Amino acid sequence: MKQFRYLPIPIKIIETIRHEMYDDFGHQVESSIASENSYGPCRSCLKQFKPGEKRLLFSYAPVKSNNPYNEVGPVFIHDSCMSYDTKDDFPPEVKEGRLHIPLVFRFYNIERRMIGSIQVKDNNEAEKIIYGLFERKEIEFIHIRNAEAQCFIAQVERNV
Repeated sequence: MKQFRYLPIPIKIIETIRHEMYDDFGHQVESSIASENSYGPCRSCLKQFKPGEKRLLFSYAPVKSNNPYNEVGPVFIHDSCMSYDTKDDFPPEVKEGRLHIPLVFRFYNIERRMIGSIQVKDNNEAEKIIYGLFERKEIEFIHIRNAEAQCFIAQVERNV
């Protein structure tokens, strides 16, 4: 068993979004077609969008807390896909997909408050950085985010 789990948006949330076409904030889900420059990735399967694929845009608050760090931001999912199931491995298309995704890691404590962030200069170093961060006992979980848009991609947790 590997030390960490890489978690997309939970499938229950994804299924609700696809079925109801409204997010938790009352916003109607928007639909669009991915272009050549649309990389995402999908926050369900964690694969980059291919040109011509249908994608859904909605608001999501990934921290799940009752404090100011429970920020809401836009995220995309495929209109139909399977959830990322290789949870012990860093998502390959986030690291090295069709298009480069600049990454930043935000890390949070047990109270679900952000305690820091680090810019990832080389995506091939992502796992090494995560190992180093989790050596710090006060870090409860890490968010993988797009460094340009600052939007949530996935959550990293320790395997227990």
